[in-house]
Amino acid sequence: MPAKTIKPKPAAARKKGASKAASSEKPAAKKKPAKPQPKGHAAVKTDIPVREPPAPPIPDYPSGSAPQKPTINSTSFGEVEINKKIYYSDMVVWWDNKLDFLPKKHVIGAGDIEKLLTRKPYAIVIGVGQVGGVRITEKAKKLAKDNNVKLFIDESEDAIDIFNGLVDSGKRAVAIIHSTC
Repeated sequence: MPAKTIKPKPAAARKKGASKAASSEKPAAKKKPAKPQPKGHAAVKTDIPVREPPAPPIPDYPSGSAPQKPTINSTSFGEVEINKKIYYSDMVVWWDNKLDFLPKKHVIGAGDIEKLLTRKPYAIVIGVGQVGGVRITEKAKKLAKDNNVKLFIDESEDAIDIFNGLVDSGKRAVAIIHSTC
């Protein structure tokens, strides 16, 4: 009689009949149940590439809203208070709250007016100092008139009121405020 050939059982079949003590293999780890997702949230699949949304455009002003209207609060010898902050310089204040420092000078010429005209203001207000020590050249006055820009010239304290009134009424006004003499 020929000898029987015994084929070994596959590993899966051996495990079924084998006891835990006789098995040298570790038991399969139990799978933890998936964490439930909060309501309103979809499960995130990690094998799908995430496409980032395009960055929003950078607004011209914070929060994309219209700019804060500037307020020139006051002036006294050597200082100008704008939006409750004190500056110890002559200042150029624009309708859109842009501020520029201005070197001390006692003559406003056509070149100074030309720089202001690049932004197409409705009016230019010049505060000529605490006692009117700044002079405006005739060429500067003519340049403003030729460009149909209203020109207001007064002592700095009164020029502040004129500028604030123009801006409050929605006009594109720019002010040069001389803080001394």
